[in-house]
Amino acid sequence: MYNYDYVTPLDARAAIDTSMRTPVTKGDSLVRQLLDTTAYFTNGTQRKKFYGAFQPRAGFSYALDPEGKTTLFGGFGIFYDRSYFDLSVDETLKLTHPEYTIFFADPDSAALGHIAPGQVAWSNNYLTTDTTVLKSLVASGRAAGKEIWLIRNDVKVPHSTQWNVGLRRMFGNVLVSAAYVGARGYDQLVFNWANITLDANGNCCVGANLGRGFSNVLFSTSSGRTWYDALQVQVNRPYARTENFGWGAGLALTYATRSLEGVDNVDDHFAFTQASLIGKHHPNDEKTRVVANWTLDVPYAYGVQFSGLITLGSGQLVDKGNNRPGGNYVPGGFSPPKYGFIIPGAWRYRSVDLRLRKDFPNISGTSMAVTADLFNSFTFKNYGCYNTGNGNPGCLVTDPRRLQIGAEYGF
Repeated sequence: MYNYDYVTPLDARAAIDTSMRTPVTKGDSLVRQLLDTTAYFTNGTQRKKFYGAFQPRAGFSYALDPEGKTTLFGGFGIFYDRSYFDLSVDETLKLTHPEYTIFFADPDSAALGHIAPGQVAWSNNYLTTDTTVLKSLVASGRAAGKEIWLIRNDVKVPHSTQWNVGLRRMFGNVLVSAAYVGARGYDQLVFNWANITLDANGNCCVGANLGRGFSNVLFSTSSGRTWYDALQVQVNRPYARTENFGWGAGLALTYATRSLEGVDNVDDHFAFTQASLIGKHHPNDEKTRVVANWTLDVPYAYGVQFSGLITLGSGQLVDKGNNRPGGNYVPGGFSPPKYGFIIPGAWRYRSVDLRLRKDFPNISGTSMAVTADLFNSFTFKNYGCYNTGNGNPGCLVTDPRRLQIGAEYGF
């Protein structure tokens, strides 16, 4: 999946190492980072396929009493990640199918001759589906150029070790369990900028767009690491009927901490400017999440069932600044407001989904049911996309109240 037969194009090579005389380039007007081109340039034969994804898994459970009501359990495994193809394929796509950015000046400002550097005067001729009009701007060099993505020929496949150990106990027909869960991630794929670096004081930035038809050079490292530790507590009573009434319910609590190194946030694959500048830190993770569910028969309602799902989260603290020299980094520097639900002032995320369901008697082996779902029934506003410059929420991360009517037919 790492483009084993990929050949680095000559124009991309020349943009990075214009002399083409040495594998190490530094000080070239286009490259600001020390970049060993022999580790990245390939003629289609340098990359060796990886056959080392040995992924053993082991688990156990041991009953501590003769009745088997109390059980000690645990497990361990090694996992390799195969989800990076959408990143590695950009090594080719960023050159063959580039995206261009053009900054147009405000038409009124342009009429007064106020066109900022890097802007293009607006014309209504651009309001067309004829792409040749815009392609002329690309050909003239007035649009940001293509990106060069470089993946190391000996790139490592990301992997993690994961384990858990816990105890579960049956109290009648109620199952209670508590477990510790841990995970450590290694060799995470991270992309760095070769044409941009920080100045001597650690401030941004030295270097910018490359020119020669290229805008950026990104090169991969396998320097990202992750740490995850969590306590998981669950209480479950499976749905069961007693005489003419049935019910079931569950409650799950997760308290987790995570740390990252080499990237700013979870699922972030880009380290600006360099992964080596981003030390180990706690990301903007949610530490506490509570999920409750239930299903119960509604008495005297002709077989109607009432069920629901409550999701509550402590939400995220938001960092301020950048986690690198000169970035004025304040971990958790912005604390979004909390709101009440059951517990006053405890949650930044709240959602309550409700459902009514009616199953009809089977007829000749067929079945039919109708459902009514009310999502986010209290229309809670859950915010995200925070702008730490002014502390205001930037967007809603959940939809408002929504009603959905459905029917099922089985045969």
